[in-house]
Amino acid sequence: MLDAFDHHLASLSKCEAFQYGEVAVIERRFNKLNHAARSIDSIYMNDTTRTATTRARKPLDRELEIALRKVFGFPNLRPGQDEVIRSVLDGNDTLAVMPTGAGKSLCYQLPALQLDGMTVVVSPLISLMRDQAVKLIEAGVATAVINSTLSTTEERAAMDAVTSGEIRILFVTPERLVNAEFTATLTGKNMPAVPLVVIDEAHCISQWGHDFRPAYVELIHAIRTLGRPPVLALTATATPSVIDDIVRELQMRRANVIHTGVYRDNLHFVVEQLTNPEEKRARAIELARTLEGSGIIYCATVAECEALHAALAEAEVSAERYHGKLAASARSEAQDAFMADEVRVMVATNAFGMGIDKPNIRFVLHAQVPGSLDAYYQEAGRAGRDGEPAKCILLFELKDKQVQQFFLGGRYPNAETIRRVGEAVRDLARENESQTLDKPLERLREALPHVGANKLRVAATLLNDMGVTRRTRRGGMKLIDDGKAITQLDNAAQAYASRAERDRAVLERMIGYAQSARCRWRMLLDYFASDAEYTRALEAASKAEVEYQAPDDELAGGTCGSCDNCLHPPEVTESPREVREHAMSQERSNDEAKPKRNVQAFNQGDRVRVRRYGEGTVEMVSGDRVAVRFPDDETRTFIARYVKRAA
Repeated sequence: MLDAFDHHLASLSKCEAFQYGEVAVIERRFNKLNHAARSIDSIYMNDTTRTATTRARKPLDRELEIALRKVFGFPNLRPGQDEVIRSVLDGNDTLAVMPTGAGKSLCYQLPALQLDGMTVVVSPLISLMRDQAVKLIEAGVATAVINSTLSTTEERAAMDAVTSGEIRILFVTPERLVNAEFTATLTGKNMPAVPLVVIDEAHCISQWGHDFRPAYVELIHAIRTLGRPPVLALTATATPSVIDDIVRELQMRRANVIHTGVYRDNLHFVVEQLTNPEEKRARAIELARTLEGSGIIYCATVAECEALHAALAEAEVSAERYHGKLAASARSEAQDAFMADEVRVMVATNAFGMGIDKPNIRFVLHAQVPGSLDAYYQEAGRAGRDGEPAKCILLFELKDKQVQQFFLGGRYPNAETIRRVGEAVRDLARENESQTLDKPLERLREALPHVGANKLRVAATLLNDMGVTRRTRRGGMKLIDDGKAITQLDNAAQAYASRAERDRAVLERMIGYAQSARCRWRMLLDYFASDAEYTRALEAASKAEVEYQAPDDELAGGTCGSCDNCLHPPEVTESPREVREHAMSQERSNDEAKPKRNVQAFNQGDRVRVRRYGEGTVEMVSGDRVAVRFPDDETRTFIARYVKRAA
């Protein structure tokens, strides 16, 4: 059997590729790899026992190794990959939290070749799909990508390839998979079974997460329509509360959560404090000119992205730009140029980079502060995927906080918006005897044109969750309770207000990181290991019978020794008031008639008390200055005489 499998892999013919702009549909008339997988399957079950419900097989180690070498060109698996792959092949719902560059994609690509039928991969960005699909095409894996960029003719050709059973991996956006007509097509007569659904960038499902996509919340309905196959959720970062959200929203059964940690010793974090936008932009240009290799510069707004790109062009820095307001063709061209090293620098909003596999990015520069440490680590982590040293630099100006506060203000629907959506659904559903609102988002946009699409989707999902409506197989909303449940909308709105409050706290953690004198990696590891929801998340996990163990502290409680604060502990600059107080103190100390005060000596780790702020821990001592970290995770610096030892 192994010889036959090896022979089939070695004799794979070249795929016929149909290029559709940003997508590629691979049509293989004689899928020899498919025959190889089926020949292996015959060892485990004969034709009379094979059913429509596809089961995961447990291939021998050597079979996996052959596919790993022959198809993907890797000599061995990386840490964590083997555990995730085996969990998937055992048929478990699995959540893999693995850092950028750890090889998350292989965790579904390799099992997909061992499973009967077509693996469906949900991916949030068309550019991300294309990047992954191209690599599968080059590896000879029959792949299709279906999204909104296809014409009717192109989509029909793609679906024909799916219907023929020739496709092993199908990429779709979350918005496409939750479309009831599309899932009905996938479950139609003679369509291939779906043995596995993969949710890439799964943190997008969490309303605690930094990339929340409302369509992700509806994915469980589509997964049920597909027969509820096993689910593999993948993300590079997730605090315990985000893990809890992912497991709950996907209704994962006895989920196996595999967390391999977040520490990467080749990333060197730096924060530079700047005082105004002009100074910050000038520094960004200087760094882009002097840092070697390819790099990404992230901006929080489209306006700053455009302005900085123009300034770089004027400074003769080879750069492209990427943001959501550009045409799809322009984004595609910019991405291609950057990936092919035709330009050295990409200036982008957070629309760029998710899942982009460019190993030689030597620096990631944030020209504006992101909204959370989750977002910052996700974006900064795109540097150094090849394992070589890379710089992650944040240019911090406190006024940037206002930009993120503005974004937070529009994230969740308020009580009034939720009530208006509820009343609109009720009125529209009553227009027909079945009391069903078909194409709800389209109808709601018509009825409430001034409410954003994301808020409409969140509110509609809330109505389903509360029992006001029930989702139909075709994606409609059937009114089942227009009385009691609607009166509870205010309570639901309050829950969203609580989420907004937590988002503000998360932003403060990001600001604290930028202003802290602590080790940057220490702060990141502490954040991802023990956020404020840690206890609640573990309690929920135990109730859901989730197998989860927090990752080990890769620094064993210590510091990285490579970030700016470790290499160059910050010097304290006296304020004018402190200068005056210090001068007065010197005058007093020179008065021989007055007894001198003894100033206590402090060491790092000492417990101390400051009258205004309470007790804290000494982080750093420099001359007569003491940096103290308080329970709110803020580090403040004081003249030593104002600091007392804790009782």
